[in-house]
Amino acid sequence: DEQSTQMAASWEDEKVTEASSDSFVAIKIDTKSEACLQFSQIYPVVCVPSSFFIGDSGIPLEVIAGSVSADELVTRIHKVRQMHSLKGEASVANGSQSESSVSTPPTSCEPNNTSENSQSRNAELCETPPTSDRKSDSATGGEGSGH
Repeated sequence: DEQSTQMAASWEDEKVTEASSDSFVAIKIDTKSEACLQFSQIYPVVCVPSSFFIGDSGIPLEVIAGSVSADELVTRIHKVRQMHSLKGEASVANGSQSESSVSTPPTSCEPNNTSENSQSRNAELCETPPTSDRKSDSATGGEGSGH
């Protein structure tokens, strides 16, 4: 759809490529693939496209629901990198390995695409990204306390 096309263009932008070239692994998953079904069993995909930034522990550091501009994507990448480096410093202080971020660019994954209503439902969900709870958990160090 149009949002997936826009998000793919953002990921291919030179600024985004440069910002994500170090410490990130990008994986693009097609909606109708087995990989999509497997991914959505672990990380619920409520909107297409979605971009997941996942730490070594498997916990999402950031989820972008819908399409964002290349500039906004670069901002989010820097935010994830900062979150990661803060967690890395805390882990080093505790004698643990630091985490590295994994990025999953536009996931075109709609596991419940069995009706036309899913398209409009996804569009509604895209307007309010479901990351607020996770951001507050990350900000308070919830992930670093032994998860």
